[in-house]
Amino acid sequence: MTNFRFVLPFLLALILLGALLVSCDYEDDDDSDAENVVDDDSMDADDDTTSPGDDDDDDPWPAGDDPNRYHWDGLADPFYEGWFFRVALPDGRSFAFLYCVQNPGATEDDLGGAHLVAARNGGELFRQSWDTDEFIADADSFEVEIAGHHAAKGRVDGVIQDGGHEVAWSIDYEIIEPWLNTMGDFTNAPNLPINWYVGALRGSGSGVIEWDGEVVEFAEAAVFQDHNWGDFFPGGYAWMQSQEFPDSGDALALAGGKVGAIEAGMFVWRRDGELVELRSQDFNASFDFSSDYDSGLIEADIQTANRRYLISGFFDNDTPSVLPAPMPEGFLPYTRMALSGRIRVQTYTQNGDAWDLVEEIWSDNAGVEMGGDYGPPIER
Repeated sequence: MTNFRFVLPFLLALILLGALLVSCDYEDDDDSDAENVVDDDSMDADDDTTSPGDDDDDDPWPAGDDPNRYHWDGLADPFYEGWFFRVALPDGRSFAFLYCVQNPGATEDDLGGAHLVAARNGGELFRQSWDTDEFIADADSFEVEIAGHHAAKGRVDGVIQDGGHEVAWSIDYEIIEPWLNTMGDFTNAPNLPINWYVGALRGSGSGVIEWDGEVVEFAEAAVFQDHNWGDFFPGGYAWMQSQEFPDSGDALALAGGKVGAIEAGMFVWRRDGELVELRSQDFNASFDFSSDYDSGLIEADIQTANRRYLISGFFDNDTPSVLPAPMPEGFLPYTRMALSGRIRVQTYTQNGDAWDLVEEIWSDNAGVEMGGDYGPPIER
């Protein structure tokens, strides 16, 4: 067993402390907002210094520090790592591809494997698995290979054969904007039990997908990419993502859930030249999740000292795919994801004891996911 478990109580204590702090009523003496907001127009054009937080740096991470790299230390057991891509075509169709390894050091008697998953809107999903010795990844940069199928910075390809069905894809993509410090000060921190990194908050891709004989060629599709790793998955999980809003350049990503009785999350909102970043571990926001699976709804109520964001994700008319995730019993169905769902973003400001709605924005092509405690049990 890895030493992740020794870190967990400390991390959860920090998150719980942050949730308690931001949920308390306190006086805002200087009218400043508790959230982290970066205004692109306020950046000093004469400042030529670079850091992992600079949006215009093409390669901000030094060798070995790219959070999209492979993280297994050769000892951790259990351990999982996965790289996810969502491709939203201009015509409204959406696809997703997942590259995952579970327990890379597993022996024949352990639960381990390398997995490829392909899904599309409408709920159709195919998967294929191999032994862990078919998994190869780079510990310094984003280069992943599973049985000859690849995921890397700028390109993703693969073939899945599942029960007489075949899916193949070959996609070149450009990262327009990553969320470089996804976990804030915990980005790149070693030995955390749960990790998340958004490699492409906004991206654009071109290529071809062959789905059971249907050939889909596309250009300038919206591409999102993120990355999870650690030694266990949350008991409840919520995730939303879109870069298709009325204003070009706007994008959103959110992930969170339950660890025991504690709810925590991370949220980024690229809106009208500003970047709003809220995280439980930054002590700058409280996260409260609720779901109504019968109506296909997952909501995150995020509150700071004087602002509130209510993020509502809807399956809408899209049948969700049942995605597998690394569980103690194996790589098993865990979450439901609508690949062509909808997101509503409502922004409120505080007015005494009340919240006044100041803006409501919709995305009509979004990824919306709920699992674990936020959805009904899934038959496995």
